[in-house]
Amino acid sequence: MLMGFLVVVLLIMIIITWRDSAKKIANTEIGKSELPTILHTYRDINYLGGHPLVPVGSVNEGTLYISQDKIFYMDSTTSAKMLFELSMNNIIRCSIENKESLTAGRILLVGILAWAFKKNTSYIRIEFNDELGNVSNLIIVPTQDNSDQAAEINANINQLKMSSIAI
Repeated sequence: MLMGFLVVVLLIMIIITWRDSAKKIANTEIGKSELPTILHTYRDINYLGGHPLVPVGSVNEGTLYISQDKIFYMDSTTSAKMLFELSMNNIIRCSIENKESLTAGRILLVGILAWAFKKNTSYIRIEFNDELGNVSNLIIVPTQDNSDQAAEINANINQLKMSSIAI
């Protein structure tokens, strides 16, 4: 009886500690004073380039945050620092572009049928006016559930862009 009570108390303590640590991680990842309310969060997003202040190849994987009036991208590997933010007012258009790739491995595995098993990669292209006054094209790629997640990101950005124009 006492052993069961101790196990229950221990489980409750573990849950409380886990919730507190999750809150601390969330608060260090994005300070409440820095960002408005986040509507959408997408983890495992690769930055391929296009922002004039972030060099190509400097980021492998990050997290994309979408709020009512801004988009934020934070590097997941180096202490979650913010790499860039885009205002919805500066975004000209957001679109999805697809690239089909046929690898040598597929050709070796399935032969001539490899043409039917091409890999589709969906890229998100965000055309925007940058801080320097130029039009830039930002390219990001979701690493998991590529086409579905890319379509969801694109739809959310375009919906929020349209609502920011209507205001």
